[in-house]
Amino acid sequence: MTLKRHLLIWLTVLFTYNIQAQNIFELKGKSIILTSNKIAYKGYCHFANSNKWEYSYHNDFGNIYNSQVLEKFKFTKKNLYSGNIVGKPVFVRDVHIINPDKTKKRAIVMLLNTPTDTLVMYLPLYLKSNGYFDIDVKPQEINLCYHDCGKIAQLNNQMKHKHFYFKSENTLYTFDSITVEKELLCIKYHDNAFNERKYHIRAYSTEEHVNYGHLFNDLDAFTSSVVLEDDLIAQCKQQHPDMYINSLRDKFLNKEVFLYTGTKMGFFTCSYFGIKNIGTNSPSYDYILTLQNEKESINLPICDKNMDYITLADEYRERIRLEEEKRRQEEAEYRARLEKEEREYKSMLIRRFGKKNAMLIHENAVQLGFTKEMCIEAWGEPYDINRTITQYGVHEQWVYDIGRYLYFEGNVLTGIQD
Repeated sequence: MTLKRHLLIWLTVLFTYNIQAQNIFELKGKSIILTSNKIAYKGYCHFANSNKWEYSYHNDFGNIYNSQVLEKFKFTKKNLYSGNIVGKPVFVRDVHIINPDKTKKRAIVMLLNTPTDTLVMYLPLYLKSNGYFDIDVKPQEINLCYHDCGKIAQLNNQMKHKHFYFKSENTLYTFDSITVEKELLCIKYHDNAFNERKYHIRAYSTEEHVNYGHLFNDLDAFTSSVVLEDDLIAQCKQQHPDMYINSLRDKFLNKEVFLYTGTKMGFFTCSYFGIKNIGTNSPSYDYILTLQNEKESINLPICDKNMDYITLADEYRERIRLEEEKRRQEEAEYRARLEKEEREYKSMLIRRFGKKNAMLIHENAVQLGFTKEMCIEAWGEPYDINRTITQYGVHEQWVYDIGRYLYFEGNVLTGIQD
Protein backbone atom coordinates (compact mmCIF):
# COMPACT_ATOMS: atom_id res chain seq x y z
CA MET A 1 0.00 0.00 0.00
CA THR A 2 1.48 3.34 -1.05
CA LEU A 3 2.00 6.31 1.26
CA LYS A 4 -0.44 8.33 -0.83
CA ARG A 5 -3.13 5.72 -0.24
CA HIS A 6 -2.38 5.63 3.49
CA LEU A 7 -2.79 9.40 3.61
CA LEU A 8 -6.11 9.14 1.81
CA ILE A 9 -7.36 6.55 4.28
CA TRP A 10 -6.09 8.67 7.14
CA LEU A 11 -8.02 11.69 5.93
CA THR A 12 -11.26 9.99 4.89
CA VAL A 13 -11.79 7.05 7.23
CA LEU A 14 -9.92 7.22 10.50
CA PHE A 15 -10.70 10.80 11.50
CA THR A 16 -14.46 11.12 11.42
CA TYR A 17 -14.94 12.44 14.93
CA ASN A 18 -17.20 15.48 14.95
CA ILE A 19 -16.23 18.00 17.62
CA GLN A 20 -17.08 21.58 18.44
CA ALA A 21 -14.42 23.83 16.89
CA GLN A 22 -11.64 24.72 19.28
CA ASN A 23 -8.56 26.82 18.56
CA ILE A 24 -6.37 23.76 17.96
CA PHE A 25 -8.75 22.57 15.23
CA GLU A 26 -8.97 25.99 13.65
CA LEU A 27 -5.32 25.69 12.62
CA LYS A 28 -6.41 23.43 9.77
CA GLY A 29 -5.58 25.03 6.43
CA LYS A 30 -3.19 27.59 7.92
CA SER A 31 0.50 28.15 7.48
CA ILE A 32 2.04 28.63 10.91
CA ILE A 33 5.40 28.99 12.61
CA LEU A 34 5.80 27.07 15.85
CA THR A 35 7.59 29.09 18.51
CA SER A 36 8.77 26.13 20.61
CA ASN A 37 9.27 22.40 20.39
CA LYS A 38 7.63 22.12 23.81
CA ILE A 39 3.86 22.16 23.83
CA ALA A 40 2.19 22.70 27.16
CA TYR A 41 -1.14 21.36 28.34
CA LYS A 42 -3.43 21.84 31.28
CA GLY A 43 -4.35 18.30 32.36
CA TYR A 44 -6.82 17.15 35.00
CA CYS A 45 -5.28 14.63 37.39
CA HIS A 46 -7.26 11.92 39.23
CA PHE A 47 -5.62 11.24 42.58
CA ALA A 48 -6.93 10.38 46.03
CA ASN A 49 -10.55 10.87 45.03
CA SER A 50 -9.91 14.49 44.08
CA ASN A 51 -9.38 16.36 40.85
CA LYS A 52 -6.80 18.99 40.23
CA TRP A 53 -5.07 20.40 37.16
CA GLU A 54 -1.50 20.81 36.16
CA TYR A 55 -0.02 23.06 33.52
CA SER A 56 3.13 21.37 32.30
CA TYR A 57 5.04 19.53 29.57
CA HIS A 58 5.39 15.79 28.88
CA ASN A 59 8.04 14.03 26.85
CA ASP A 60 5.42 12.18 24.80
CA PHE A 61 3.26 15.24 24.20
CA GLY A 62 3.61 17.18 20.96
CA ASN A 63 6.23 14.95 19.33
CA ILE A 64 6.81 15.20 15.58
CA TYR A 65 6.90 12.00 13.52
CA ASN A 66 7.75 11.10 9.96
CA SER A 67 4.86 10.23 7.67
CA GLN A 68 5.75 6.51 7.95
CA VAL A 69 3.74 6.37 11.20
CA LEU A 70 0.63 6.53 9.05
CA GLU A 71 1.29 3.09 7.60
CA LYS A 72 0.65 1.23 10.86
CA PHE A 73 -0.36 4.12 13.06
CA LYS A 74 2.29 3.36 15.65
CA PHE A 75 3.94 6.42 17.12
CA THR A 76 7.26 4.86 18.05
CA LYS A 77 10.66 6.42 18.65
CA LYS A 78 12.11 5.04 15.41
CA ASN A 79 9.64 7.21 13.46
CA LEU A 80 10.43 10.42 15.35
CA TYR A 81 11.36 13.31 13.09
CA SER A 82 15.01 14.18 13.53
CA GLY A 83 14.83 17.64 12.06
CA ASN A 84 13.62 20.90 13.62
CA ILE A 85 10.59 22.82 12.38
CA VAL A 86 10.53 25.44 15.14
CA GLY A 87 10.76 28.91 13.64
CA LYS A 88 10.01 27.61 10.11
CA PRO A 89 6.75 27.86 8.16
CA VAL A 90 4.66 24.67 8.05
CA PHE A 91 1.25 24.09 6.50
CA VAL A 92 -1.38 22.43 8.72
CA ARG A 93 -3.09 20.12 6.28
CA ASP A 94 -5.48 18.56 8.76
CA VAL A 95 -6.32 18.30 12.50
CA HIS A 96 -8.36 15.42 13.90
CA ILE A 97 -9.03 13.38 17.01
CA ILE A 98 -8.29 9.68 16.66
CA ASN A 99 -9.82 6.91 18.81
CA PRO A 100 -12.41 9.29 20.29
CA ASP A 101 -14.16 6.47 22.14
CA LYS A 102 -10.99 5.00 23.65
CA THR A 103 -9.88 7.07 26.59
CA LYS A 104 -6.33 5.80 26.83
CA LYS A 105 -5.70 5.96 23.06
CA ARG A 106 -7.54 9.19 22.35
CA ALA A 107 -5.27 11.78 20.74
CA ILE A 108 -5.13 14.76 18.44
CA VAL A 109 -3.08 14.27 15.31
CA MET A 110 -1.96 17.15 13.07
CA LEU A 111 -0.77 16.52 9.52
CA LEU A 112 1.95 19.04 8.67
CA ASN A 113 3.55 19.85 5.33
CA THR A 114 6.96 21.44 4.90
CA PRO A 115 8.50 22.19 1.49
CA THR A 116 10.22 18.77 1.59
CA ASP A 117 8.40 16.55 4.11
CA THR A 118 5.04 15.36 5.34
CA LEU A 119 5.05 15.22 9.14
CA VAL A 120 2.67 14.26 11.91
CA MET A 121 2.34 15.94 15.30
CA TYR A 122 1.01 13.63 17.99
CA LEU A 123 -0.90 15.12 20.95
CA PRO A 124 -2.21 12.33 23.25
CA LEU A 125 -5.18 13.37 25.34
CA TYR A 126 -4.46 10.72 27.98
CA LEU A 127 -1.05 10.54 29.59
CA LYS A 128 0.38 7.99 31.97
CA SER A 129 2.35 9.79 34.64
CA ASN A 130 4.61 8.45 37.40
CA GLY A 131 2.26 5.65 38.37
CA TYR A 132 0.31 7.50 41.02
CA PHE A 133 -2.16 9.31 38.80
CA ASP A 134 -3.02 9.74 35.14
CA ILE A 135 -3.55 12.98 33.24
CA ASP A 136 -6.62 13.71 31.18
CA VAL A 137 -5.87 16.50 28.67
CA LYS A 138 -8.73 18.56 27.25
CA PRO A 139 -8.33 19.79 23.62
CA GLN A 140 -9.23 23.37 24.47
CA GLU A 141 -6.45 23.53 27.07
CA ILE A 142 -3.56 22.61 24.80
CA ASN A 143 -1.18 25.56 24.73
CA LEU A 144 0.41 25.45 21.29
CA CYS A 145 2.01 28.81 20.56
CA TYR A 146 2.43 29.86 16.95
CA HIS A 147 2.64 32.74 14.51
CA ASP A 148 0.11 32.93 11.69
CA CYS A 149 2.09 33.14 8.42
CA GLY A 150 -0.97 34.29 6.49
CA LYS A 151 -1.54 37.26 8.79
CA ILE A 152 2.16 38.08 8.80
CA ALA A 153 2.23 38.07 5.00
CA GLN A 154 -0.97 40.09 4.81
CA LEU A 155 0.36 42.69 7.23
CA ASN A 156 3.66 42.88 5.40
CA ASN A 157 1.93 43.27 2.01
CA GLN A 158 -0.39 45.96 3.34
CA MET A 159 2.17 47.97 5.29
CA LYS A 160 5.61 47.42 3.73
CA HIS A 161 7.20 50.88 3.35
CA LYS A 162 3.79 52.50 4.00
CA HIS A 163 3.13 55.47 6.25
CA PHE A 164 0.85 54.81 9.20
CA TYR A 165 -0.43 56.18 12.50
CA PHE A 166 -1.35 54.64 15.79
CA LYS A 167 -4.98 55.70 16.17
CA SER A 168 -4.33 57.18 19.62
CA GLU A 169 -1.36 59.28 18.43
CA ASN A 170 -0.75 61.92 15.80
CA THR A 171 2.78 60.94 14.82
CA LEU A 172 3.43 59.64 11.30
CA TYR A 173 5.56 56.49 11.07
CA THR A 174 6.94 54.39 8.21
CA PHE A 175 6.67 50.60 8.34
CA ASP A 176 10.01 48.87 7.67
CA SER A 177 9.74 45.14 8.30
CA ILE A 178 8.27 42.35 10.40
CA THR A 179 10.53 39.53 11.54
CA VAL A 180 10.01 36.37 13.56
CA GLU A 181 12.09 36.15 16.70
CA LYS A 182 11.04 32.75 18.10
CA GLU A 183 8.39 33.54 20.71
CA LEU A 184 7.79 37.09 19.44
CA LEU A 185 7.25 39.02 16.26
CA CYS A 186 9.21 42.23 15.91
CA ILE A 187 7.79 45.08 13.86
CA LYS A 188 10.37 47.69 12.94
CA TYR A 189 9.36 51.19 11.89
CA HIS A 190 10.70 54.75 12.03
CA ASP A 191 9.41 58.28 12.43
CA ASN A 192 10.04 61.29 10.19
CA ALA A 193 13.36 61.91 11.94
CA PHE A 194 14.41 58.32 11.06
CA ASN A 195 14.43 57.25 14.70
CA GLU A 196 13.98 53.48 14.66
CA ARG A 197 11.17 52.00 16.74
CA LYS A 198 10.26 48.40 17.60
CA TYR A 199 6.91 46.86 18.46
CA HIS A 200 6.97 43.33 19.87
CA ILE A 201 4.00 41.03 19.36
CA ARG A 202 3.35 37.81 21.24
CA ALA A 203 2.47 34.56 19.51
CA TYR A 204 -1.08 33.24 19.26
CA SER A 205 -2.07 30.44 21.64
CA THR A 206 -4.53 27.61 21.07
CA GLU A 207 -5.50 27.54 24.74
CA GLU A 208 -8.85 29.14 25.42
CA HIS A 209 -9.01 32.20 27.63
CA VAL A 210 -5.25 32.64 27.69
CA ASN A 211 -4.39 36.30 28.15
CA TYR A 212 -0.94 37.77 27.83
CA GLY A 213 -2.19 41.26 27.07
CA HIS A 214 -0.30 42.69 30.02
CA LEU A 215 2.94 41.54 28.38
CA PHE A 216 2.50 42.03 24.63
CA ASN A 217 -0.29 42.66 22.17
CA ASP A 218 -1.05 40.06 19.55
CA LEU A 219 -1.04 40.69 15.82
CA ASP A 220 -4.79 41.38 15.69
CA ALA A 221 -4.46 44.02 18.41
CA PHE A 222 -1.68 45.71 16.47
CA THR A 223 -3.58 45.82 13.17
CA SER A 224 -6.67 47.21 14.88
CA SER A 225 -4.61 49.93 16.60
CA VAL A 226 -3.06 51.40 13.45
CA VAL A 227 -4.36 53.13 10.34
CA LEU A 228 -2.56 53.63 7.04
CA GLU A 229 -2.12 57.13 5.72
CA ASP A 230 -3.32 55.87 2.32
CA ASP A 231 -6.60 54.74 3.91
CA LEU A 232 -7.11 58.13 5.57
CA ILE A 233 -6.51 59.84 2.22
CA ALA A 234 -8.95 57.48 0.49
CA GLN A 235 -11.61 58.17 3.14
CA CYS A 236 -11.09 61.89 2.67
CA LYS A 237 -11.52 61.60 -1.11
CA GLN A 238 -14.77 59.68 -0.65
CA GLN A 239 -16.24 62.52 1.40
CA HIS A 240 -15.91 65.12 -1.39
CA PRO A 241 -17.12 64.77 -5.01
CA ASP A 242 -14.32 65.00 -7.58
CA MET A 243 -16.16 67.73 -9.49
CA TYR A 244 -16.31 69.93 -6.38
CA ILE A 245 -12.62 69.37 -5.54
CA ASN A 246 -11.50 70.07 -9.12
CA SER A 247 -13.55 73.26 -9.25
CA LEU A 248 -11.97 74.53 -6.02
CA ARG A 249 -8.47 73.63 -7.21
CA ASP A 250 -8.99 75.45 -10.53
CA LYS A 251 -10.49 78.45 -8.78
CA PHE A 252 -7.95 79.05 -5.99
CA LEU A 253 -4.62 77.30 -6.61
CA ASN A 254 -1.81 79.80 -7.34
CA LYS A 255 -4.33 82.65 -7.22
CA GLU A 256 -4.44 85.73 -5.01
CA VAL A 257 -7.32 85.50 -2.55
CA PHE A 258 -8.86 87.56 0.20
CA LEU A 259 -9.62 85.90 3.54
CA TYR A 260 -12.00 87.43 6.03
CA THR A 261 -12.84 85.49 9.18
CA GLY A 262 -13.47 86.52 12.74
CA THR A 263 -9.73 86.60 13.52
CA LYS A 264 -7.98 86.77 10.13
CA MET A 265 -8.38 89.25 7.32
CA GLY A 266 -6.15 90.10 4.41
CA PHE A 267 -4.76 89.17 1.03
CA PHE A 268 -2.97 85.84 0.55
CA THR A 269 -1.67 83.60 -2.21
CA CYS A 270 -3.04 80.06 -2.37
CA SER A 271 0.24 78.11 -2.67
CA TYR A 272 -1.13 74.59 -2.08
CA PHE A 273 -4.38 72.70 -2.50
CA GLY A 274 -4.48 69.07 -1.37
CA ILE A 275 -4.97 66.61 1.47
CA LYS A 276 -3.17 67.06 4.78
CA ASN A 277 -3.41 65.84 8.35
CA ILE A 278 -5.24 68.51 10.36
CA GLY A 279 -5.69 66.40 13.51
CA THR A 280 -4.31 67.33 16.93
CA ASN A 281 -4.37 64.30 19.24
CA SER A 282 -5.17 61.77 16.51
CA PRO A 283 -4.89 61.79 12.70
CA SER A 284 -7.63 63.49 10.69
CA TYR A 285 -7.16 64.10 6.97
CA ASP A 286 -9.00 66.66 4.88
CA TYR A 287 -8.52 68.88 1.85
CA ILE A 288 -6.93 72.18 2.79
CA LEU A 289 -5.92 75.43 1.15
CA THR A 290 -2.52 76.75 2.21
CA LEU A 291 -2.66 80.56 2.20
CA GLN A 292 0.53 82.59 2.48
CA ASN A 293 1.57 86.22 2.62
CA GLU A 294 4.63 88.01 3.94
CA LYS A 295 3.47 87.66 7.56
CA GLU A 296 1.98 84.19 7.96
CA SER A 297 0.85 80.88 6.49
CA ILE A 298 -2.62 79.45 7.12
CA ASN A 299 -4.01 75.96 6.46
CA LEU A 300 -7.71 76.37 5.74
CA PRO A 301 -9.89 73.21 5.64
CA ILE A 302 -12.42 73.28 2.80
CA CYS A 303 -15.57 72.84 4.88
CA ASP A 304 -18.59 74.85 3.69
CA LYS A 305 -18.26 77.33 6.56
CA ASN A 306 -14.67 78.21 5.65
CA MET A 307 -15.49 78.57 1.96
CA ASP A 308 -17.84 81.42 2.90
CA TYR A 309 -14.82 83.37 4.18
CA ILE A 310 -12.59 83.21 1.12
CA THR A 311 -12.88 84.76 -2.31
CA LEU A 312 -10.60 85.61 -5.20
CA ALA A 313 -8.80 88.91 -4.69
CA ASP A 314 -10.09 90.34 -8.00
CA GLU A 315 -13.65 89.38 -7.10
CA TYR A 316 -13.18 90.95 -3.67
CA ARG A 317 -11.80 94.17 -5.15
CA GLU A 318 -14.64 94.32 -7.66
CA ARG A 319 -17.16 93.78 -4.91
CA ILE A 320 -15.56 96.53 -2.81
CA ARG A 321 -15.56 98.84 -5.86
CA LEU A 322 -19.24 98.16 -6.48
CA GLU A 323 -20.07 98.62 -2.80
CA GLU A 324 -18.14 101.92 -2.73
CA GLU A 325 -19.84 103.07 -5.89
CA LYS A 326 -23.20 102.19 -4.42
CA ARG A 327 -22.31 103.98 -1.18
CA ARG A 328 -21.29 107.14 -3.05
CA GLN A 329 -24.44 107.02 -5.14
CA GLU A 330 -26.64 106.59 -2.07
CA GLU A 331 -24.77 109.43 -0.35
CA ALA A 332 -25.24 111.70 -3.37
CA GLU A 333 -28.92 110.84 -3.51
CA TYR A 334 -29.20 111.53 0.21
CA ARG A 335 -27.50 114.94 -0.12
CA ALA A 336 -29.70 115.80 -3.10
CA ARG A 337 -32.77 114.86 -1.12
CA LEU A 338 -31.64 117.01 1.85
CA GLU A 339 -30.94 119.96 -0.44
CA LYS A 340 -34.33 119.62 -2.06
CA GLU A 341 -36.04 119.41 1.34
CA GLU A 342 -34.01 122.45 2.46
CA ARG A 343 -35.10 124.47 -0.55
CA GLU A 344 -38.71 123.47 -0.08
CA TYR A 345 -38.50 124.36 3.62
CA LYS A 346 -37.02 127.83 2.92
CA SER A 347 -39.67 128.44 0.29
CA MET A 348 -42.37 127.52 2.79
CA LEU A 349 -40.88 129.88 5.42
CA ILE A 350 -40.73 132.76 2.91
CA ARG A 351 -44.33 132.18 1.86
CA ARG A 352 -45.54 132.16 5.47
CA PHE A 353 -43.30 134.74 7.18
CA GLY A 354 -41.64 136.81 4.51
CA LYS A 355 -38.07 136.63 3.23
CA LYS A 356 -36.41 138.60 6.06
CA ASN A 357 -38.07 136.61 8.84
CA ALA A 358 -37.59 133.38 6.92
CA MET A 359 -33.82 133.92 6.80
CA LEU A 360 -33.70 134.48 10.60
CA ILE A 361 -35.82 131.40 11.29
CA HIS A 362 -33.69 129.32 8.92
CA GLU A 363 -30.63 130.35 10.96
CA ASN A 364 -32.45 129.35 14.21
CA ALA A 365 -32.66 132.98 15.29
CA VAL A 366 -35.56 134.84 16.91
CA GLN A 367 -36.28 138.54 17.38
CA LEU A 368 -38.78 140.64 19.30
CA GLY A 369 -42.11 140.78 17.60
CA PHE A 370 -42.03 137.15 16.43
CA THR A 371 -45.20 135.18 16.89
CA LYS A 372 -45.27 131.93 18.82
CA GLU A 373 -45.47 130.02 15.53
CA MET A 374 -42.35 131.75 14.23
CA CYS A 375 -40.48 131.02 17.48
CA ILE A 376 -41.42 127.33 17.33
CA GLU A 377 -40.09 127.15 13.74
CA ALA A 378 -36.81 128.78 14.88
CA TRP A 379 -36.20 127.13 18.27
CA GLY A 380 -38.64 124.25 18.34
CA GLU A 381 -41.15 123.37 21.05
CA PRO A 382 -40.19 124.53 24.59
CA TYR A 383 -39.44 122.06 27.36
CA ASP A 384 -41.87 123.87 29.66
CA ILE A 385 -44.21 126.88 29.72
CA ASN A 386 -44.78 129.05 32.78
CA ARG A 387 -48.00 131.06 32.37
CA THR A 388 -49.04 134.12 34.42
CA ILE A 389 -52.56 135.62 34.07
CA THR A 390 -53.13 139.18 35.25
CA GLN A 391 -55.70 141.89 34.65
CA TYR A 392 -53.49 143.17 31.92
CA GLY A 393 -53.41 139.89 30.04
CA VAL A 394 -51.58 136.57 29.78
CA HIS A 395 -47.81 136.45 30.24
CA GLU A 396 -45.84 133.30 29.27
CA GLN A 397 -42.30 132.16 29.88
CA TRP A 398 -41.06 129.45 27.47
CA VAL A 399 -38.28 127.41 28.95
CA TYR A 400 -35.67 125.88 26.61
CA ASP A 401 -32.15 124.97 27.77
CA ILE A 402 -30.78 126.29 31.04
CA GLY A 403 -30.52 130.06 30.67
CA ARG A 404 -32.62 130.24 27.49
CA TYR A 405 -36.08 131.72 27.83
CA LEU A 406 -38.65 133.46 25.63
CA TYR A 407 -41.29 135.82 27.05
CA PHE A 408 -44.63 136.48 25.42
CA GLU A 409 -47.38 138.99 25.90
CA GLY A 410 -50.28 137.25 24.29
CA ASN A 411 -48.95 135.94 20.96
CA VAL A 412 -46.07 138.40 20.59
CA LEU A 413 -42.46 137.82 21.68
CA THR A 414 -41.54 140.61 24.06
CA GLY A 415 -38.41 139.29 25.74
CA ILE A 416 -35.43 137.05 24.97
CA GLN A 417 -33.04 135.58 27.54
CA ASP A 418 -30.17 133.71 25.90
